[in-house]
Parts: sequence; structure tokens; C-alpha cells
Amino acid sequence: FLSLNTVLYSVRHEPDGGGDGNPNDGADGDGDDDPLGQFAWLKSQLARAAANRTWDHAPSGPPTEIVAVYIAGHIPPSVGSYRHTQLWRTRYLERYSKILREYSGGEYAPDAFDG
Repeated sequence: FLSLNTVLYSVRHEPDGGGDGNPNDGADGDGDDDPLGQFAWLKSQLARAAANRTWDHAPSGPPTEIVAVYIAGHIPPSVGSYRHTQLWRTRYLERYSKILREYSGGEYAPDAFDG
């Protein structure tokens, strides 16, 4: 189970005080495509899960097979149900989707993120 601080990817999050809700403007102050290094961390964790396929979580007994990795965050990478607008900035959504395609093993559903 992996958890990301997805507030950073929101169209409403502006460290410099903006926050007009435009998913394509990219004006988040520093131009960083990986706030807090979370995408790099996510890739490392997914690579680790793919390489190991087991997790030794207890001192006794056999290791547990990793069959799925769940990723959670406060703001989902989708269209909001209230305003029906994209919740993440486009560049973060594209980067996240690329990572999921790379590590999905054929189980990636891009329609889950379409508007």
C-alpha cells in the first residue's frame, strides 16, 4: 500500500498564492514536475515490488506474495464529481499515467483518469 500527497498535484494548489483551477497552466511557482520527489519514490517502490514479488513481513512463516500494489491519495487523478473538471494538473496526470503504464503489467486502465 503506497500513499502520495496528491494535494500537490491539484489544479487548486498554488504555493505562490494563485490557484485559478486551470489544469493546463502549469503555473505552480517552481515548474517542478516531481514535487517532493514523490514520482521518483513511487517508481522506486513499484520497481521494488515488481522485482521482489514477495514481502517478508513477519519473523516466522513464509513470505507473502505481492499480487497487487494499491496507491492512495487525498485527491484522485480523475474528473471531480461535483464540478466535472479535472482535479490534477495535466503535467502531473501525464507523469503519473506514464509510471502506471510502465509498471502495470497489462492491468492499467487509462479510462479511469479520462475526463
